[in-house]
Amino acid sequence: MHFEWSKGLTESDKIQMLAILNAVAANEGTNGIPRPLTTEEGAKFTATLDRAVRNGDCHQLFARDEKGGQIVAFATLEQVKMNPARAHVVDLKRMATAPDRRGFGRFLLEGWRVILEKCEEIGCDLINIDVSEDGPYEMWEKLGFRVYAEIADYARVDDRKLNGYFLHMYVHEGYAALERFARQSRYRVKAT
Repeated sequence: MHFEWSKGLTESDKIQMLAILNAVAANEGTNGIPRPLTTEEGAKFTATLDRAVRNGDCHQLFARDEKGGQIVAFATLEQVKMNPARAHVVDLKRMATAPDRRGFGRFLLEGWRVILEKCEEIGCDLINIDVSEDGPYEMWEKLGFRVYAEIADYARVDDRKLNGYFLHMYVHEGYAALERFARQSRYRVKAT
């Protein structure tokens, strides 16, 4: 797997991201998208994200397959820039992994190390994430995140009202979790 911080989305990147988002939405209804996006919605989503990446308002990570260079997962980091008192905080957002590439193993942990390193590079040491109850919040807890708030009616999918979980962790806690996993041979992670 090759991890890359994008400087801007190509048309191919946009198509691949939407294919992953729509596959997740069609199969699970999670990730904040209760159904596949229309062509118009997808174009607006990717254009907005592309502008934010190119303007330096966020950092976009792609995990690409070594053989074909296809995107298999992505995540976005957004710093809290408007408030100097919160400049140390980063929000982890817009994450998705192709359904056939999921699982808790080396790929996930290598990507997590890349994210932790980027947080250090941009001067952030506190990571926030929010996820609905039908999302992978338990995976985030396994990585060391702690729930600091839960709210009812965080998301609505058809007639279902879903709770939302707000989680946080410090970067050094993320590295400590990686060290714990490294002691288990099946989760060995390459340093980048």
